[in-house]
Amino acid sequence: MRRIIIIAFAFLLACGISMLAADNIPLISESMPALGEVGSFVKYGDYALFIGGEKHLQVMDFSSPQQPELITGIDIPGIEGSATFIDVYEHYAYLFFNGTVAIVSLSDIFAPQLLSTAELGIGLVSQSIHDNVLYISRNPWDSYNVYSYSLSDPLSPMLLDSLTVNIYPRSISCGDGFLVCGDTKGIVIDTSDPANLQLLSEITYISSTEYGYGAIAVSGTMLVVGCDYYVSVYDFSKTPYLQGTISLPYRVEGFTGYIHGNSFWCQCLDYYGNDGAGVMGIDFSNPESPQVCYNEQFNYFSFYMDEELMSLCANQNAQYIKFSVLDSSNTPDFAISYPMESIGSIVANDKWVVGANSNRFIQILGMLEDNTTVLPFYSFTPNNFSSLKLYGDMLLYTTRAEPYQNGSATRYLVLFDLVTQTQKAILELGPSFWGNGEIIVAGDIAYICNKDEGLFVVDISNPEQPLLLCFLQEYINYDCAVVGGGKLYVGSGYSIRCYDISLSPVPVFMYEMPLYLQNPFIKPFKLLKKDNYLYAITFGRYLACIKLGNAEAEEINIYETRYSTNSSLMALGDGLMVGSCDGLAVFSLKDPMHPQEVAWRDVERVQEGDYIVFP
Repeated sequence: MRRIIIIAFAFLLACGISMLAADNIPLISESMPALGEVGSFVKYGDYALFIGGEKHLQVMDFSSPQQPELITGIDIPGIEGSATFIDVYEHYAYLFFNGTVAIVSLSDIFAPQLLSTAELGIGLVSQSIHDNVLYISRNPWDSYNVYSYSLSDPLSPMLLDSLTVNIYPRSISCGDGFLVCGDTKGIVIDTSDPANLQLLSEITYISSTEYGYGAIAVSGTMLVVGCDYYVSVYDFSKTPYLQGTISLPYRVEGFTGYIHGNSFWCQCLDYYGNDGAGVMGIDFSNPESPQVCYNEQFNYFSFYMDEELMSLCANQNAQYIKFSVLDSSNTPDFAISYPMESIGSIVANDKWVVGANSNRFIQILGMLEDNTTVLPFYSFTPNNFSSLKLYGDMLLYTTRAEPYQNGSATRYLVLFDLVTQTQKAILELGPSFWGNGEIIVAGDIAYICNKDEGLFVVDISNPEQPLLLCFLQEYINYDCAVVGGGKLYVGSGYSIRCYDISLSPVPVFMYEMPLYLQNPFIKPFKLLKKDNYLYAITFGRYLACIKLGNAEAEEINIYETRYSTNSSLMALGDGLMVGSCDGLAVFSLKDPMHPQEVAWRDVERVQEGDYIVFP
């Protein structure tokens, strides 16, 4: 059975009133399946361990190579930023930050546990683990150094020796009794006694220019170097070391190469007019006559490899990370893909959970009866979509496409049936410069905010023939609206407008609630109505509490919140939950006009995020 990914947000909903008395907020899970931005990875049996993304460490299951599955992730508390390198020794993962290594147990691959950290000194440049020894290179201020650490105690690396080198040690690759480090040149170091590192020789890589990348890889006694437009093969069991060289059609990119079997793999760059980069494979089974065995160009990517598993990570307009598992022919086929962009928004009801990776990829999951576990169903890729909303078994979202009017694309409403996995209808709304804006559903009416350009009112009672009723041309700032008690409340600049919709779905203006009288910098971003009270948050750290009246707001109070980037607002039992990309805070509403914070939870961010969205 595949492990089930738990949605923390559903758990928070289930906690209800009991959470208001908690001292802190427990999170039992992380995110929907999306690998996120990644740096590199290392194989561990049937699994691949990635660094970066939304977590410091992410684990993917490749036991079924054609259907990789993201199974878990873990943050390393107290360390900012993503790891630079990752390696595996025995049943431990080593995540290398600048100056610190975090050691994570992989005994239970579905629940990695941080066991210890060790300080290695600032200026970490590269690393490699070989024969129970950790080798690292550092650049502390004005010198280049290589260090060896014993891993006889895997949880506590012990320094054995250090050696100063005169070439920037951008990469390290280890072989049988030696290692090579360097940049545009190479240093060969004798590691037969890791406690007594010795310089053996210096290698000037074959190149047509003075400066070039030196992508290196070592296996056994063989060193393969890709530099500029050449790949050279060295065998340190023979004299002279250099065995053969081949001239390449493309220039080698980066400082890391990979060896699998008798093939060397590296990233290459085309400087002859094609905008992109590529992957190149060199067969060196005959070291004296290496041959190009694979060459393919791609657009904007980084290439990583460990053992037989390859990955391509897009650097621009990312949607998927692509994988290839080499077979005996050593011919990559990057047909396996996995969503890469982080979840940007989530909508959920008692049956469905839907997540959006930026504006390129929608994932559909089904929620089980316990309301805490979900099963992946399917995914699809609409064109330039935004603003998700669930309406029973129907998913509503908007897209932007032609025709253009005064520089603005036309915005369309799409109704997608989640059960039959088919698009039921697409309705033209009108011009939209921004393309996004909150969708509010009240009964069979959808109110669609159009950023600063107004609000669309659509009858969706017949999902196959939605009807645009009107377009409210008011200055609506930051997309927010809420419906309740026969009223529509819309964020508008530095105030909130109230409309009557009790007699007709077409809004009729009633009155305005000017928040700027209390604070001149408040622009409502999300609205929530509870009984006769309206609550609003802003992008800043403010929470506005409004007692509603028939013809005006009877009272308005504004409070500062714990976090400065509020972006989500939801009811939680008898209270409120305010979310930001820094954490979650829960407020008691025993006094509706004077909320009291009763619980909170910091959320660690590895990569910068836009917002947290609750179902």
